[in-house]
Amino acid sequence: MSSLKIAVIGFGLIGKKHAEIIDSNKDVTLSAIVEPDESLRKEINFKCKIFNSIEELLKLDKPDGAVIATPTPLHLDHAKKFVKYNIPVLIEKPIGNKVSDVEKFLSYSDKKSVPILVGHH
Repeated sequence: MSSLKIAVIGFGLIGKKHAEIIDSNKDVTLSAIVEPDESLRKEINFKCKIFNSIEELLKLDKPDGAVIATPTPLHLDHAKKFVKYNIPVLIEKPIGNKVSDVEKFLSYSDKKSVPILVGHH
C-alpha cells in the first residue's frame, strides 16, 4: 500500500511543525510544500517538491490531502482551491474571519463530500 501524499501550504511557524510531523510519520508522505515567500522557501530542508503557488502544485501534482497553514485571511481561499479538486484539507484555526464566509465554504465542501478538519492545538 502506498502512503498518503500530503502537501503543506505555508511554511511559517505552524507549517514547519506540520511538515516535521508529516515527514516523521511512516504512514504518510510529505509530497509538497507551497510557499510564495522566497526567504521561507530557502528554509525548507525536506525531500519534497516545492511550489510557489497552489495553482502550480495542482497543475503539476495532486496530493491526497493538504494542510492549510497560511495567514488566517487566506485560509478559505486556499482551502477552496483544494476542495474544488476533491482534496480533503486540514485548516488551521480559525477557518476564516467571517462566520457567513465559513458557512458558505462548509456548505460547498458538504455538497462536494470533501472532508474538512480544523487544526487546534
